[in-house]
Amino acid sequence: MLLSSDQRLYLTRLSESSKLNDMKVAWKRLIRFVATDGRVLYGEPILPSADFDIGNTTDKTGLKAKVIQGDDIYDDTGATSVTDKMVVTKNMYT
Repeated sequence: MLLSSDQRLYLTRLSESSKLNDMKVAWKRLIRFVATDGRVLYGEPILPSADFDIGNTTDKTGLKAKVIQGDDIYDDTGATSVTDKMVVTKNMYT
């Protein structure tokens, strides 16, 4: 998955933000993906191995993710959560 220069800049600024660093979000690793049923979702990946390349995810790799439920993925009040519902990813969404 290649990021545009604008996306890289945005992610850099986000990670440098002291507010984000102090937040206690529900997820440890966030992905946005297309599930095999066509839905675009946010989730926490379940990596099959430590060296799994998440950027090369296809429906053939069978990467699973726990679905994140809530309106704001950066919510730190508990309104957003990582559910136990697992889905298979088709590909990463950028």
